[in-house]
Amino acid sequence: MIALYPPADGVAVALLAGAAVMAMEATRDRSGSVERALAGLPVRQREAAFLVHFPSLAIATLVLGVPLAPAVAALLSIGRSTAEAFLLVAVSLGAGLITIGIPYLGVCVLLGSPRWDAVRFPTVLLLWGAAFCAQTGYALRALAGGDPLVPLPLTVTLVDTLRGTLSTGTAVTAIVGGAGAVVGVAMLFLFSPGSRRAPVLRVRWKGHHRVWGELLYALRDSSLRANVALAALMNVFLVVISFWIPSEVRAQTEGIVLLLVGIFAVAAARPIRGLYPGSLPVQRLLVMDPTSWALSTSFVVVIVAMLVAAPGAVLFLGSSDPTASALRSIGTWAVSAAVATGLGAVVPVGPRNVLGQGLSGGASIGAYLALSLTLQPIGTDRPGLLVALSVVLLAASVLLAVIAERVRWRPVLSKERGLSI
Repeated sequence: MIALYPPADGVAVALLAGAAVMAMEATRDRSGSVERALAGLPVRQREAAFLVHFPSLAIATLVLGVPLAPAVAALLSIGRSTAEAFLLVAVSLGAGLITIGIPYLGVCVLLGSPRWDAVRFPTVLLLWGAAFCAQTGYALRALAGGDPLVPLPLTVTLVDTLRGTLSTGTAVTAIVGGAGAVVGVAMLFLFSPGSRRAPVLRVRWKGHHRVWGELLYALRDSSLRANVALAALMNVFLVVISFWIPSEVRAQTEGIVLLLVGIFAVAAARPIRGLYPGSLPVQRLLVMDPTSWALSTSFVVVIVAMLVAAPGAVLFLGSSDPTASALRSIGTWAVSAAVATGLGAVVPVGPRNVLGQGLSGGASIGAYLALSLTLQPIGTDRPGLLVALSVVLLAASVLLAVIAERVRWRPVLSKERGLSI
């Protein structure tokens, strides 16, 4: 099982590279409001351009940079040297940047007209997801049938890493290609024209049960709904590819598939608490009980994480030990829900807080990777214990969410204003 740690780590780092580019594209200001605001200020054109693009570049750097430390630490924990750990992370990062760079550059060049703004982002996302999943599955299939026939960057990196034969040519190609992809993406991002973004429509939710109503309200946010749908679709791709690879390799790759399934579940469910104001949500003004509302929002996060991670439960159909596989899937869901619930409640980040989203998203993925890689050996030998520990962790995160909400709702006594809520 330890032999699978390096390729699993490489898959996670390559996935983060693509997620960083997509986060940069998703958070760019296409409305032109920042440019219009800066036009009336005494700033130079170069300084204005920096202020316009800095938030998106900052969130991409944070999404990619924050989880890299746990990725290196995971390799060091299994006995890899510092040089080997950094080399593997750099090569995986380069392969991931090539995988996202090609569809990003192609779609942005071919669909560069402003009339394609509505479909450009989802097209890039779907092409990147298909390319990523196809290369991962092709690498796993190549392990049983020899060397890969087509030298795809991520495929060659994963195959060589799992075999322990990472060559200098592969490393140089991935790093140089990744650097070229970064330059191309950055140039296209910085010099592409802006366009008008469609307005956000806020719809009032109707729900009889508290949890059901909060779930409907959350899913009526267009960004969250798109993230949940795309994360679930990516997990479906991963599971389909896992059944496509030979059966003798499938059992060894189950841990990698579940790791990626959990990453998508965390990324989709974490922002739910941020849909409400941090310290003064409407529910507080309606004199609701903070404990009851915190439990409702926590259950919504758990439900969304379960919906996104549900495709991973199908893995038991092709497993030699269906019970153990099913228990590991439950553990993956519980750990991802625990991370999304705890971090989302402690640090509720609004959907328009670019810097906060980058920090919170990177921290949540890093925390999930650290917990999953720590619990994976337990899941291999004692899957029942893994489920028990994961459920305890989930219960602790719900309790943490309740405590955080009660602290935020506590009245504050100010000398200037008196008692304020």
